[in-house]
Amino acid sequence: MTRDDPPEVEPAPVDDFDSFYRAHWSRVVGALRAAFGSASLSEDAAQDAFVKAFVRWRRVRRMAHPDRWVMVVAFRAGMRIARRRPDAMLTAAHERPGEPPAPLEQHDAFSGALAPLTERQRIAAVLRYECDLPTKEIARTMGCADSTVRALLSQAADRLRAAHGGGRDR
Repeated sequence: MTRDDPPEVEPAPVDDFDSFYRAHWSRVVGALRAAFGSASLSEDAAQDAFVKAFVRWRRVRRMAHPDRWVMVVAFRAGMRIARRRPDAMLTAAHERPGEPPAPLEQHDAFSGALAPLTERQRIAAVLRYECDLPTKEIARTMGCADSTVRALLSQAADRLRAAHGGGRDR
């Protein structure tokens, strides 16, 4: 073996990854779809995240919450795609005519309920309430301060109450 040869790496057990992928793909794509409103962006971001998970599977599978890791990586990929391709933020209805919507109808309903929110509010809300991430992890994912995430979540709650006819209890 020369210095230029790649190091030999034992492949990760594919069965474990395949099971993980099947168990989490729909949830990741659905959460991304609820946050970004685009099936194609959601699928691209999820694919990026699962490819990274596969490449690092030996390490990822030992994490306490590998599904959270994939979700965070997918959201970062989604934000990167949305910045690079502003046209990627199309509504799902304008994307692929004749193709079924993203998996899980519950995510479509959730996505519709979040329509009044700004993109950043929607991303923060999905990461918090759909993905169950703590504020610090959301801040790291979004590249902002904890206080910004708390403000976004508060603003999102206020907008949702106003849009869906609820008052603010004080």
